Amino acid sequence: MAYKVVKQNDGDLSLGNLRGELVNLQPAVSDYQPGGYLIEGVSGTTENAGNIGLGKVLFVIPVGGQGDLNPVWNPATSKLQIFIDSAMVEAPPTSNFASYSFALLVGGTG
Repeated sequence: MAYKVVKQNDGDLSLGNLRGELVNLQPAVSDYQPGGYLIEGVSGTTENAGNIGLGKVLFVIPVGGQGDLNPVWNPATSKLQIFIDSAMVEAPPTSNFASYSFALLVGGTG
C-alpha cells in the first residue's frame, strides 16, 4: 500500500495528558484493502509510524467532509476504514481514493 500520512504544519495539540496531531492521509491509486489503512504510533510497526509522532494512537477523528465517503477508525485493528454513502458499506478492495485527502485528528500518548 502506498498511502501517506503527513503531519499538518502547526498541527500539534495538547489535550491535557494526551497529545494530538492533525494529519492528512493521502491514498494512492487503487490501494484500498479490506479493513482499511493502518494508522499506528511509533510503538507500532508500520511505514507510517514516524509520520504521526505519537507513541500510541488512542483515537482518530475525521475532520471535514469527504462527500459520500465516511472514514471511521477501528481501534481494534488500528485501521481507518472507508465506508460509502449513508448505507455504510465498506469500500470494495482496490478502490481509487487518490483524489481524496482525509484530514484527521489523531490523539494518543507519548
